[in-house]
Amino acid sequence: MKKYLQNFKFLTLALGLMLTASVANAADRFLVVNNGNWNSMTTWSATSGGAGGASVPGASDVAIIQNGFNVNVTAAAAANSVRFFTAGGTITVNLGFALTVTTSVTVENNATGNITAAITGAGTMSCASLVVGGTTTNLGGDATTTLTSTISGLSVSGNMSVNAEDDINDDNNATLNLQSGTVTVGGSVVLDEENNDCIATLNMNSGAGSGILTLSGATPF
Repeated sequence: MKKYLQNFKFLTLALGLMLTASVANAADRFLVVNNGNWNSMTTWSATSGGAGGASVPGASDVAIIQNGFNVNVTAAAAANSVRFFTAGGTITVNLGFALTVTTSVTVENNATGNITAAITGAGTMSCASLVVGGTTTNLGGDATTTLTSTISGLSVSGNMSVNAEDDINDDNNATLNLQSGTVTVGGSVVLDEENNDCIATLNMNSGAGSGILTLSGATPF
C-alpha cells in the first residue's frame, strides 16, 4: 500500500508539472503584417506593434487581430482564443482549410472608437463561443462594434452573444451581420442591451442577405 501511495503521489506531481508547463507555454500572438499568412512566423509578434518573427499561434495561444489587418488561413490552423481589438481586422479562411478555436472568438469594443471585424472566406471556422462587444464598460464617447460574417461555415458550440454597452453618458452599439454562409449555434443567441438605452443587433438583411442561421440549443434565444 505504501508503494502504491508513493507511485500515486509521483503521478499526481508529474501531471501537475505537465499542466503547469502547458499553461506557461501559452502565449499572446499579435497580427503585425497585413494580408500575411496565418502559418508564417513573420506575420506574428509577441507584442503589439513589435517585429514579426514570433511563433505561429497554436492550440494553446491567443491570436490577436489588430489595426484593421487581414490574416489569411492557407493551411489547417488553431488557437486557444481569438481577439479582435484596436480597429479590428479580418480573418480569411481559404477553401479546404479550417481554423479551430478552442474557446472564444471576441470582438472587443473600444472605449471611444469604432471597431470593425470580419470573418470571411470559403473555408470553415469553429469556436466554443462568439462574443461581439461588452468587454469595455467605461466609455469615453459613442461608438459601434461590428462583426460581419461571410465565411462559408462558422460553428459555435456554445453561445453567440452581441453585447451593447451604456454607461449613462455614452453608448456602444453592437452588431453582428450574417451576410452569407452558414452559422451554426449550439447554445443560445444572446442580445444584451445594458440599461435598455443602447442597441444590440443580429442582422441577416445586409450584404448578400443569403446567410443561414442554424440553432440547435435547447434555449436558442
